[in-house]
Amino acid sequence: MTPLKTIIYNENEGSFYDKLYEDEKLGDIFNELKEKRILRMQEIYNYLNKLLNNPPSLPSNYRQLASNLNDIVKNAQMTSDEKAKYSKITKKIEDKRVTNQDLIELAEIYNKYIIWEENFETD
Repeated sequence: MTPLKTIIYNENEGSFYDKLYEDEKLGDIFNELKEKRILRMQEIYNYLNKLLNNPPSLPSNYRQLASNLNDIVKNAQMTSDEKAKYSKITKKIEDKRVTNQDLIELAEIYNKYIIWEENFETD
């Protein structure tokens, strides 16, 4: 009987894929690909709602979402590295090629400068 991995990859025994299984690298590769996978708009919404303090309005197009994210932090006193990284990530959103890892990095910067609305409420 032919092993399932041979059927899936249409490879012979002793192939590159066997080496990946032996070294247990396939899981690492899968996780890396999952992290680098380009997200669709609905996935972006879900992640932003979970990750961001006081998330911006979430429009139906990528360009407007990037604009909203930039508008909220435009007066924030970020470091030049943070500004560059934030700008790069919002550009990726606009270009429809943002990943999970990008959103995590964006959230770290965003949440550092955006305070929950409740903190501004007065009694």
